[in-house]
Amino acid sequence: MISKIKIKYNTENSEEIYRSIKVDNIDLPDGMKINVNKGDNYIEIYIEMEIKSSKDILTLRNTADEILAHIEVIEKVISNVNS
Repeated sequence: MISKIKIKYNTENSEEIYRSIKVDNIDLPDGMKINVNKGDNYIEIYIEMEIKSSKDILTLRNTADEILAHIEVIEKVISNVNS
């Protein structure tokens, strides 16, 4: 079974977030794919994983949580630089 998560995040910093997250998509777990797209004021992240066990669904969720945490840090850094 394939499970998917889509994250759409509205931000004025879509370019910076896109470049930061795009680089981080290496050494993914088996069966996982991450695609990142950006618009003028948003970023979309698609995470897809083949689910073979209950552990895999937790890995998928944890990956989404980690990406959101990275976005939060990027936003804080940009905010501090612009202050």
